[in-house]
Amino acid sequence: MNKNIEEVFYSLNEFDEKFNVFNCDENNYTIFYNAMISGLTQLILCKKLFKRNKDIVEFLDKVFNIKYPDYVNKNRALILGRTIRYVSEIDDSESLKAIINKLYEVISKLNNDNYNPDNLSWHDAIKLLDLNRG
Repeated sequence: MNKNIEEVFYSLNEFDEKFNVFNCDENNYTIFYNAMISGLTQLILCKKLFKRNKDIVEFLDKVFNIKYPDYVNKNRALILGRTIRYVSEIDDSESLKAIINKLYEVISKLNNDNYNPDNLSWHDAIKLLDLNRG
């Protein structure tokens, strides 16, 4: 399957228009939702970065102010599913952009600051990220 990325995003946008998957009131925001969901999925499923579900819960709370009930926090798949649903229900383009910017900042810092999950606990990494500023 050799589709280029533009065709894939065009198809996803058409799908969203047809089935109204995302709640954003502005057109052509499907690419933002898909990028954000993809990035969050990679982060949440990364066992090297988040060894325990407790680390994911702390990350989502500190960085995105997302909280879930205890029964959700015990299952990585439920955390991922609820996070995707949370993202897909964002209906304000400014809120969507703010979350994307935070996600980009997290990924950039992890890539550029030589974060080594073998030598640093996630609690220490959150402190290094310093994303919880007002």
